[in-house]
Amino acid sequence: EDKMSRVYSRILTTPTTRASYLLQHLLSYVIVAAVQVVLIISLLPVIMDGQLSFGDSFGVTLQVMLVTLIFATACIAIGLTVSRFSKNNVVAGAFIGLVNLPVLMLGGCMWPRDLMPQWLQKIGDFVPTTWFLKAAEEVLYENGLGAAWKELALLGGLAAILITVSFLVETDDKC
Repeated sequence: EDKMSRVYSRILTTPTTRASYLLQHLLSYVIVAAVQVVLIISLLPVIMDGQLSFGDSFGVTLQVMLVTLIFATACIAIGLTVSRFSKNNVVAGAFIGLVNLPVLMLGGCMWPRDLMPQWLQKIGDFVPTTWFLKAAEEVLYENGLGAAWKELALLGGLAAILITVSFLVETDDKC
């Protein structure tokens, strides 16, 4: 919508810098994601009337929140990058729709990865959903964040690279 209404062009005529605008844009998504993660993980056990638990301690619940927030940041970075390099919402939506389903399948969100052939499992090792699910499993089995460091580093690294690319590479909208 910002591209269609030429918000980027108008911002360049104000004292707000391009980097400041992009950072505020990113932070707004991260804040909304953080609120959602905290609310959902806090309320789910209450809604499920005690049938759902994220571990025996509040520390495990905090770790689950942190892992989920890191994954949400990676998802935000993917969305931000796609939107920055798409000409319009239709192209961005089509691309995300085309990519999301296979990534979810390969990552193990729709069925256990063990049911897939070995070659598909190898491909699935390179998708963020696999990293998230492995990290969440480590934390939920109370092995701690230390046991999930590799997956969290991959998620954080992906987010950092995509955010950097989104900030540094200029597109035809001059933002």
